[in-house]
Amino acid sequence: MALLPIAEIVWRTIFKIGIPGSGTFVQHLTLWVGFLGAALAARDGRLLALATGTMLPEGAPRRIASVLSSAVAVTVSTLLARASWDMTMIERETGGILALGVPVWVGQLVLPVAFALIAVRLAWRADASWWGRGIALLGVVAGLAIAQRPEFATGIPPWPGMVVVIVATLLGGPLFVLLGGVALVFFMRDGVPIAAIPAAP
Repeated sequence: MALLPIAEIVWRTIFKIGIPGSGTFVQHLTLWVGFLGAALAARDGRLLALATGTMLPEGAPRRIASVLSSAVAVTVSTLLARASWDMTMIERETGGILALGVPVWVGQLVLPVAFALIAVRLAWRADASWWGRGIALLGVVAGLAIAQRPEFATGIPPWPGMVVVIVATLLGGPLFVLLGGVALVFFMRDGVPIAAIPAAP
């Protein structure tokens, strides 16, 4: 990422022209660094979260809160992974090019990969026991099921979904789950195709 702008300066000085697509490549490399960094943070349990979950008593209450909040986080991550995958495949069909023959969909491929890694790692870190991890991993099943039939939420009031996401965040779920989860609830309420969610402003 640093070398491309530097090379651009040198290239322009010598040849009086820029490197084709250097700005676009830097933008997509930034995307890759950001999302792979998030996947690494999920592995180490360092995703940004509220400290409210630590206020619960140690033992069973905190473990249950961790498992439940992780299950919701895994569901949201799975939905975002599926939405990103659909968007990437649509982009592949359209055949857009970043620059120098590199397809746009290759630059976007990090989105579904990173969200899938985050989902699995959140489930793994949900609890030390296999039953806890298994419950959290059910979020993958829930996310894929919702992704298959997102129209079921069309016209339904968004408040139940919002409450679930907010409570999960207060119990210690990552902050991106609050932002992404609320967005998912409203988009599905409005009947927006799930593939359009990652690209929506």
